[in-house]
Order: sequence, then C-alpha cells, then structure tokens
Amino acid sequence: MEQVPQNNEQERPRLDIDLQGPDGNVFVVLMQAREQLEGAALMAFNEDIRMAMQPGTGTKYEDILDIVNSYMTLTDTSTTYEAYAPKPPEE
Repeated sequence: MEQVPQNNEQERPRLDIDLQGPDGNVFVVLMQAREQLEGAALMAFNEDIRMAMQPGTGTKYEDILDIVNSYMTLTDTSTTYEAYAPKPPEE
C-alpha cells in the first residue's frame, strides 16, 4: 500500500462519520473519503482501494477503514469502532 507522506497532522483531511448508520456503508465511506482528497493523494488512495478490492484478497470492512484512516483522520461518531472513536480534547 502506497501512502502519501503526511508531514503535518494539521494538513490531514478529517472525515467524521457515523459508521453504525447508513453513512457507514463502505461505498459511502469511500465516496466521502474521495471528496476530501485531491491530486496525488487521491490517485494513491484510489490505487490502494483498487488493490484492496481485488478478488481473493480477503479485504474486510476494517481493512478499508484502515486505508481511509491512512490518508485522513477518520472519526467514528457512533463510537462503534474503538480505533476511530473521537479522541478527548487535549488540555
């Protein structure tokens, strides 16, 4: 999986989404992620998703979420997926 380097955490796009609801459908997640990316990052993302969705790869929903999260800050507003649960504010 090719990742575009993210030097500054502030530059990473954010995707806040309720993964438990209708917006949690994998195709909706991918569409919303693509709307956040442009240029080389979008091209690399599309290639990673294409490779992950090849027949016989055994890619699971959580694998797709991991790819999305590697390109942006993914937050599950439903807190269903602990890895993407909202982080408490830093003091």
